[in-house]
Amino acid sequence: MRDVVSVLGVAVLILLVGLVGYRMLFGDEALDPLTIQRVDGDVRHVQGVDEGQAEVGVTLSPDDRLIAGAGGIAVLSFGAESHVVVEEESSLRVLGTGEDGVRIELEGGRIEATVRPSDTSLAVVTGDREIQTDDGTFVIARGENTTWVEADEGLLQLTGFGEVETLGAGGVVVAPDGGDVRLSDTDRELLLAVSWPEPATREEEIEVRGTTDPGSNVRVLGGAEEVAVLADASGAFAVRVPLGEGQNQLRVVATDPLGNRRETEWGIERDTRPPQAVFQVGGP
Repeated sequence: MRDVVSVLGVAVLILLVGLVGYRMLFGDEALDPLTIQRVDGDVRHVQGVDEGQAEVGVTLSPDDRLIAGAGGIAVLSFGAESHVVVEEESSLRVLGTGEDGVRIELEGGRIEATVRPSDTSLAVVTGDREIQTDDGTFVIARGENTTWVEADEGLLQLTGFGEVETLGAGGVVVAPDGGDVRLSDTDRELLLAVSWPEPATREEEIEVRGTTDPGSNVRVLGGAEEVAVLADASGAFAVRVPLGEGQNQLRVVATDPLGNRRETEWGIERDTRPPQAVFQVGGP
C-alpha cells in the first residue's frame, strides 16, 4: 500500500513540476491565446516598430495593435466559442492575455464580441472606461468624443460609466466624454431635432443647427454639396450648408456608430434674381 501511495505522490509531483515548467516556458498566453482567425482586406498588424499585413494564425501579444482600414475586417479568437470582430476603420491594442482573461483597448472604431463561460473573460478599455464579461454578446463603438455599448446577450460589468455599473441584454449606454451617461434600450429611436432656417433666402449658404445623440455623424444632403459634422458631447451640431439656385430639398441624416439612423427634410429656396422694375407708360 505504501508503494502505491509513494507512486501516486511522485506522479502528482511530476505533474506539478511539469505544469510550472510549462508556465515558465510558455507563459499565460499559451493558456488563452488571442489568435487572428480571419482577415479580409486591409488590416495592419503592428508589433513595436514593425508593421505589416495581418496574417491568419498569428497569436497576438501585449502591446500588439491591429488597424483595420476601409473595407478591412479581422476576427480574433480566444477560445473554442469566443471571438472579437474588428470592423473597418477601427484600431485596437492588446493589453494582456492569460489567467485574468483577455484585455484589449479599443482605440477607435467599432468591435463586436462574443464571450462564452467555457472560455476566458474579456475586458475592453475605452479611455477611462472598461467593459467586462465572461458570458455575453455585445457591440462597443468608440468615436471622437463618445463611447457606445450595446448588449445583445448576457450581462456586462461597466466601470467609468457613472451610476451605470451593469448592462443586460437589450440595453444600450451612450457615454460622451465630459457629458451625462444615457441608458436606453435597443428599441430606442435615435434623437434628431433640427432648427431649420427660413424657407427662402438670397444667401449662398445657411446654417443648420440641431441635436442628436452625442458623437453621431450628421450629414446634410440636397444643397449645392453634401456636408457632414460630428455632434459634440452634448449632442449639439451646427453646419454651414451651401445652396444651389432655386429650390433645395435638404435632408439631414444622423447615424450613430451602432447603426441607428434617423433623418428629416426641409425645403428652402435660394433666389438671387433682382426684383423686376415695372414702368407705367402714358398718363391717367
